[in-house]
Amino acid sequence: MEPLLTLIRPGSAMKVAGVGVDLLLLERFRCLGRDLDDPFYRKTFTEGERVQAGEHGDPVLMLAFSFAGKEAVFKCLGMDGNRVRLNEIEVLGNQAGASASLRGHLARQAWAKGIGGTHLQLWHEGAFIRALAVAERMPARPDPLAAPETEAESPERLDGHPHATASEHRVGSG
Repeated sequence: MEPLLTLIRPGSAMKVAGVGVDLLLLERFRCLGRDLDDPFYRKTFTEGERVQAGEHGDPVLMLAFSFAGKEAVFKCLGMDGNRVRLNEIEVLGNQAGASASLRGHLARQAWAKGIGGTHLQLWHEGAFIRALAVAERMPARPDPLAAPETEAESPERLDGHPHATASEHRVGSG
């Protein structure tokens, strides 16, 4: 995976729509315990995130990575944290490579704001998990009444994924 900071270098074709950062004290999650059926975990994390955590030797560490990633993602989207359902953001992976997917209302809001994707980087350093997310502005949308010149300009495509809709907006990592 290309380091995130090289993706936002001067002269890059990427149009940055927002940047989000989160710093999480790992002990904050350790005190919640390892029960992945805990109500907080079930409300905050997707089934995929809980499965990934359960398959890891340190499930709390994996949930902390996901939580910090979620916080950074909603911040880079410019969303009010009090109005975000964290289970509408799915963060899979760790510092070796992570991706974020948006679902439901949050995906529709990102689409309406012209967000075409995010780049997410996670770090574990000592007692802390750090997350950095960059939202990338979608290229100008073609006139929906004009005939597409190429397949890539077809309005039914989002992020290069055929058949993706705003309600299942995949926000890929870079």
